[in-house]
Amino acid sequence: MDASAENKRSRARDLVLALVKAFGDALRADLDDNLLSLALYGSFARGDFVLTSDLDLLIVLRSAAGTRGRRIDLVLPAILRARESDAWRELRTLGYSPDFAPLIYRADELANTPAVFVDAANDAILVLDTGALAAKLEQVRARLKELGAKKVIVGERNWYWILKPDLRPGEAVKL
Repeated sequence: MDASAENKRSRARDLVLALVKAFGDALRADLDDNLLSLALYGSFARGDFVLTSDLDLLIVLRSAAGTRGRRIDLVLPAILRARESDAWRELRTLGYSPDFAPLIYRADELANTPAVFVDAANDAILVLDTGALAAKLEQVRARLKELGAKKVIVGERNWYWILKPDLRPGEAVKL
């Protein structure tokens, strides 16, 4: 990759972080103390993003009604305001227009470790946190280490996890 392409990628990552911060500020204004955590994970956090990459976000709320999918209504106004930011406009001029892809959890839902946390434990960037998400991610990292989990890379941007290499038939793995 030439220097100008590398500079563009570096600038795009900085802009994404600024965009997520703007989103976090808007969320905090809308949700106040109901917002416990916001983290960026996925390709932008890892640095292996492409022009069409999504903006993968983990959001933890103290309380929220309905399914995680229907909770988008709680964060949509903040998404729309973040898309009015200078960071969003500059990302667009660089050729990026990442779709916001939030996963929204209540704090009590973290007890049953969502599968996405296996990857997020390794690449999440905490933007806002009262400690709930940091503690959960650390718990997942410790459990993966205890299990001897291995991330197997296949190609440039693909992988799978072997959660417990010495797994025996019928044995259940709990994260």
